Amino acid sequence: HFLWDQETEHLRQNYIKALERELCTGLENDKKETAERKKVCDMKLKSLRKQQVSQHIEESGNKSKSLWEVINKERAAKTISSNKLDLNIDGKFTENPSKVANHLNYFF
Repeated sequence: HFLWDQETEHLRQNYIKALERELCTGLENDKKETAERKKVCDMKLKSLRKQQVSQHIEESGNKSKSLWEVINKERAAKTISSNKLDLNIDGKFTENPSKVANHLNYFF
């Protein structure tokens, strides 16, 4: 979790306005504008995140521990969660992918 500054909030608001305009009009120019504003906002967020991580490590009494905390936090955020599909078939719940697929194929 990191703190946003006023500039970041302003960039986010600009992106949201551009996205809303794109969704209303569907025009190619609006799509390009939205993409550009999203890119600028993402770059600012990345820069802000780097600054705050660097500051956290610099201010830490145990820099090695702080560095590993950051690394582990980033790794945890990138792990793929396993989403299990649970389906009620004839009153019984099953997570078996084959049974779920067969039931859906039969149903549709």
